Amino acid sequence: YDTHSHNLLKFLNEDRTRQKFCDVSVSVGGRLYSAHKVVLAHGSSYFHAELSKNPATTHVTLDHVEDSVFQHLLGFLYTSECVVAERDLPAL
Repeated sequence: YDTHSHNLLKFLNEDRTRQKFCDVSVSVGGRLYSAHKVVLAHGSSYFHAELSKNPATTHVTLDHVEDSVFQHLLGFLYTSECVVAERDLPAL
């Protein structure tokens, strides 16, 4: 089971590059990130609430998060790992 879960997350993370199955885009500081609603909703209470309000939405804009912080968050949601440079710690 654990291997299956890991492989699923790995597949979804790789799909963020291929964008075959991504079903939502997130705009942060002018940059657009492709993602999967189920991964965002599972790992973040904020996204769970936002996507529950409108399950059909295909776009979310974040105004209150720095781009570099969101990159770390997105990486963590897909890999359960977070490597952060010391300079980024205060914002995170």
